[in-house]
Amino acid sequence: MSFGITEQTFGGAAQSQVAKFDAVFQQGLAKDDNFFAASGDNGSYNSAKQQKESANYPYPTVGWPASSPYVVSVGGTQLQDGWTWNPASNDAFTASGDLNPAYWQWTDGGNSEAVWNESWAPIGTGGGASVIYSRPSWQAGVDPGLGNVRVLPDTSWNAAVNGGVDVYITAYPQYNCGNDTGCWQVYGGTSAATPQTAALVALVNAARADAHKAPIGFLDPILYSGVGASDYSDIVPQHYGSAPAAFAGSQVGVSGTVNKSVGDLIDNQMWQVPVAGYPTTSGYDATTGWGTPKAPEFVAALVSQP
Repeated sequence: MSFGITEQTFGGAAQSQVAKFDAVFQQGLAKDDNFFAASGDNGSYNSAKQQKESANYPYPTVGWPASSPYVVSVGGTQLQDGWTWNPASNDAFTASGDLNPAYWQWTDGGNSEAVWNESWAPIGTGGGASVIYSRPSWQAGVDPGLGNVRVLPDTSWNAAVNGGVDVYITAYPQYNCGNDTGCWQVYGGTSAATPQTAALVALVNAARADAHKAPIGFLDPILYSGVGASDYSDIVPQHYGSAPAAFAGSQVGVSGTVNKSVGDLIDNQMWQVPVAGYPTTSGYDATTGWGTPKAPEFVAALVSQP
């Protein structure tokens, strides 16, 4: 599920409204289906639908359906495989609005992964504490400082635009690319991370079927019980290049303190939003969940389960 709305959108009708959708998720879980939802691309700074997205909440928020305890919430990272970002400047753009080479430079080689926080856009992984749902039993004890509520995301995958995925898109007419057959586009966001994570679990179930086993079932309780934990890459704070650690986009581990556009991003009109994010730490955190699965090992661990 790529769609999402800030939880506060439901207002006082939240419990009755989400219950209708959660009933559908529960029916699917009873059949060993899984539902995957993108945790969002705006850090902890989300818009108010009631004001046609012309205003944002002045405090940290999360999105639904990613916050539902009946779905797997997928956050974002920036994977750097065979290259390493090496910024020497704090500024992503020049005064004329062009890309600043000193910000975008990289070196060949290396393999690292950081929390997704591309403040130049401004975009970054969603996550945090729900105001609708209490803490599910399988999430007990995780990040207790956020209260007895559902915390998200559960897991993550590469979501950065700088290092994004190639997608051949044929949606007409927005992406006809001057013809009727479509074209290649580079995509990022937790909406790119989510279907890839779902596909990984599909591989798990396919392998389990080959082994004459039932589908793995609801993934969240399995993740939080520690199954496959050794097959995860824990995402911890990173800093790249020689620019100061405080500059926007340095991947130091905050998901929500990002720049927010007040105009055309091409014109680089930005201002700093006064909304706190969440730190990326060792172990579980509210930016990347448990981190990113090491696909072959993770599949093998879940296939080996009864």
